[in-house]
Amino acid sequence: RQMCIRDRTNYCHMKNIIYTILVLNVLFCTGCTDQLEETIYGKFPEEEYWKTESELLTGLASAYGRLVIPWDAPFSLEVFKIEECASDYAVGAGEWGDYTGWSSIFPGAINNVYDYLWSSISYCNKVIDKSEEGFQKTQAGEPGYSISKEVKEQIIVESRAVRVFCYFNLCTWFGGVPIVTSSTDHRPIIPKQTQDSVYRFMENELKEVIPFLPTKSERMNMTKDYGRVTKGGAEAFLARIYLEQKKWQECADLTTKLYEDNQRTREYGLEGNYADIFSLQNEGYSNSEIMWALPAAGCINGKAVSGMVLHAQLSRPKKDEEGQPDSGYFPNNYNWGDMSVKRDFYNTFDKNDKRRELLVTVFTDLKTGRLIDWLAESEWNKPIMNKYPADPSTDGSVSGNDFIIIRWADVLLMRAEALNELGDAGEAVDMVNLVRNRAGLRELDATADFGNDKKKISDHIYNERRWEFYFECQGRRTMKRFNKLVDHIARTSGDAGTNVARYLYLPFPAVAMTANPGLTQNSGYK
Repeated sequence: RQMCIRDRTNYCHMKNIIYTILVLNVLFCTGCTDQLEETIYGKFPEEEYWKTESELLTGLASAYGRLVIPWDAPFSLEVFKIEECASDYAVGAGEWGDYTGWSSIFPGAINNVYDYLWSSISYCNKVIDKSEEGFQKTQAGEPGYSISKEVKEQIIVESRAVRVFCYFNLCTWFGGVPIVTSSTDHRPIIPKQTQDSVYRFMENELKEVIPFLPTKSERMNMTKDYGRVTKGGAEAFLARIYLEQKKWQECADLTTKLYEDNQRTREYGLEGNYADIFSLQNEGYSNSEIMWALPAAGCINGKAVSGMVLHAQLSRPKKDEEGQPDSGYFPNNYNWGDMSVKRDFYNTFDKNDKRRELLVTVFTDLKTGRLIDWLAESEWNKPIMNKYPADPSTDGSVSGNDFIIIRWADVLLMRAEALNELGDAGEAVDMVNLVRNRAGLRELDATADFGNDKKKISDHIYNERRWEFYFECQGRRTMKRFNKLVDHIARTSGDAGTNVARYLYLPFPAVAMTANPGLTQNSGYK
């Protein structure tokens, strides 16, 4: 499905904004010696910047952009290792999947993940502080300042929402972390807060800003920048925060509100074709299912700007090796890795499940024209994960596929999970059926199929989430919430011993521990 002309213009505008981010990062982020000091270094003196609305918006764009910078940023590649390859259904990144030997310096990507999330928080804090300061100086008539109250307030609430997104990932991966909300906070020692405290902070922040965020329709009318958080996206993300804490009533109330509001507004919905959710041609406002995404520019004029480095890591035949077929998948990407789902997981799908079609096992060899049953060729072969289409503009490593933060199907399944825990089996299964219908599967009945048994319905919701969201970076987190992760670690790890629970969280990087003496290492790590 092609995007409408207006939406394509909006989407391409955000891609250009991301290119500006790359330039800004060079100017303002040449080095950051302390992730918690919240200082942005650069070539421009502070007093010469942050004076106009466009400068504040560019700073906000940098908060977004730091999350998808190729290779090192969390949502370029590392999140797929942490959430997917550390689950029990995916393979391809051994240091994550074997739960063995983790320390403050291993796996090496831990430092990048922590650093870039704090870098984004740093931009958010700077933009929040400078928005208020710039508005006050505009009111005082200081030369060069031009920031309206309306724009100031919109930038501040949006920055706070983006900051919550960063804290959520820090909190779910590392547990309790320091909370820093101002760019002028230069304390030499900043204590680590409990995980519960960080959750409370995130909840309060979103509850305060959601009423002031624009809806999707309002955002479309007020800006060309696709990818900026909306009211619906923030509400869905708050529901996820409730879900992770097993706050079933709060999650049910909020997802029910979203569901009922959407019955009236029709701003969101399930895409008719599962593959269209991820299509490059369907990125942008026209995609009815995406509630919040991080747009990626990919490569511009042959230069990598932002985006996924996933495709070069995906398992597929090495066509240039003797005897290997050419599957035709990701022809312009390097073939460096072996990421995919396991055969056992592939076999859990109903054979009629349309979601399974994006896991390719049979293809025509472009060299010989022979039909290849890839899994039958060797016991070591894995399905080709074709969920994210190849980007023809790739430089071989970086692709311009957007990172989906949350989509409408997640709201439906979060609602199902919460309602089931609260005893409403019938409505819970109805929500599951909305997702299954799109997948081409028969509807289920709470009584006939599950005997209204909460545990049986919960087990099915667990599987349904995995079938729906594989390789969307929820795998490890879902296993943890359903109390499946500890057993998986115990079966997998070579050194967990009796302290399996330590691998539920990542170790803090050594550089972070040195920079902030108030940061205590997670239990079980040195």
